[in-house]
Amino acid sequence: METGAVDDVPHDEIPPQPSTEPTDSTGPDGEVVTSESTQGTLTMTMKTSDGTRTLLEVGAPDTYTFGSPTWSADGAWSIVKDDLDRLLLVTTADPSTTRVLVDGGYAPAITDAELLSGS
Repeated sequence: METGAVDDVPHDEIPPQPSTEPTDSTGPDGEVVTSESTQGTLTMTMKTSDGTRTLLEVGAPDTYTFGSPTWSADGAWSIVKDDLDRLLLVTTADPSTTRVLVDGGYAPAITDAELLSGS
């Protein structure tokens, strides 16, 4: 294989991996978002006083996970880093929308201007 070359491996040829533990994050209004990757599906759910609903569900290897979300002040969306070094914006609206903000990013940046303003 040449340096930088990519080999696509079909999902069914990837050896089974142990399921990862779910990760929880609490939003500004007490909502709890849980990400769990099992049996070839990553699911992000949100639990509120009104019940639990799915924000995102995607087919992926069990090793694919999300980090802890960074929340907007009003809880309308969060930014989460995935295992492919992408930053995803996930809304909490019903239905939820997910957008790739950065491909090859690490985490949301906090600038000195935000620190100085007290944000």
